[in-house]
Amino acid sequence: LSGSARQALADMRRLLTMLRSDQPAAHAPQPGLKDLPALIGAARQAGMTVELSAPPALDQLPPGPGLCAYRIIQEALSNAGRHAAGVPVEISVGHDADSDTVTLLVTNGPGTPAEPPASGHRPGHGLAGMRERAELLGGSLSAGPAPGGGFTVSAVLPLGGPA
Repeated sequence: LSGSARQALADMRRLLTMLRSDQPAAHAPQPGLKDLPALIGAARQAGMTVELSAPPALDQLPPGPGLCAYRIIQEALSNAGRHAAGVPVEISVGHDADSDTVTLLVTNGPGTPAEPPASGHRPGHGLAGMRERAELLGGSLSAGPAPGGGFTVSAVLPLGGPA
């Protein structure tokens, strides 16, 4: 999971550098839903139990919604590993053809209360960042405790951009 966090930070630094610079941006490929199997493989190698339910044509999504969906799932996995270590995580990706949206659902069961980090690290902006990503596309994100315990992150992202 620390590798995923480092990658997200590198992407954010690249974006900030691009926004602050008058130079043209590098055209590095960005991840999308087609890269979910590798992300989930890394989480499994880190000891997480992760189940994915997704349509086979993950690479058919436009780049913007694909990147947004990938980053939301990446952050939700990171949060589950941090706050509910050892608890299985279920990820569901769907497509609603009527509204031309992609739907994401990431759930985990209840974990054990985490000890505060010894480094003094404070909670980040993970949930707010996920919500901002979704809203930039005209979508929505909700996150909170699941009825039987655990946590749920749910997002709806339009494939055509902001409404």
